[in-house]
Amino acid sequence: AIKLNPYLYNYRLGLAKLYLNQARAEALKPIGPENNLKIQANITRAIATAKQALVMAPNSVLAKETLGVIYRDIGPLTLGSEAWAVKYFADALTLEPTNPVLATELAKAYLNNNDPVEAEKYFRRALGLKSDYYEAKFGLAKAYLKGKRDNQALTLLNELAREVYDTEVFYELGRFYYNHGEIEKALERFKLVLSISSKHANSLYSLAVAYEAKGNPGEALKYYRQVLELNQGNTEVIKKIKELNK
Repeated sequence: AIKLNPYLYNYRLGLAKLYLNQARAEALKPIGPENNLKIQANITRAIATAKQALVMAPNSVLAKETLGVIYRDIGPLTLGSEAWAVKYFADALTLEPTNPVLATELAKAYLNNNDPVEAEKYFRRALGLKSDYYEAKFGLAKAYLKGKRDNQALTLLNELAREVYDTEVFYELGRFYYNHGEIEKALERFKLVLSISSKHANSLYSLAVAYEAKGNPGEALKYYRQVLELNQGNTEVIKKIKELNK
């Protein structure tokens, strides 16, 4: 399509997203030298192709947003991408300042870049544009947590839990209670997540850790084994199972 229509930047953005998806797919496979080369090659292609589109359409919100998404999503696969995600989402928001989605994505990028102050600023901006925007509310709770404003985080998480029946809200509540030593409340929230999504790996692992902290190795072992079924070969979980089997 690009060969037939070399001046349509949208096609390049589509190709950039395809390269990004190929990098993600490779990242799900067992990591090895060949696999790493494919991941990095697809990341390089994704960025280069999206930047070509941006050169062709320098005032395109979509081009800037796509680059923001690419840099956001390659965060776990490479180093230093968070600052670039901030840049491109900020550029997109400058062109479309009343878009709550872009404000939220910029806030998330700041949060990934360990800047909860700027993250809070843009989550609030998103909520000013759309007061019932769930993603912005949940993100604001996470910004509070990262900024050590625990009371505000708990209030907002409980408010969200009343409004939506969402696994990630209950999981964050579980983590909050565990980190504050309220193990029973943490167990309740993690089990609530599993009642909605029985293969929620983070909750299974958190249940195992919580039962271990509670001094119940039998229950901890049960949940570690379930985690291992979902993440075969996980060395940390295998080590935990061996320790509890002694």
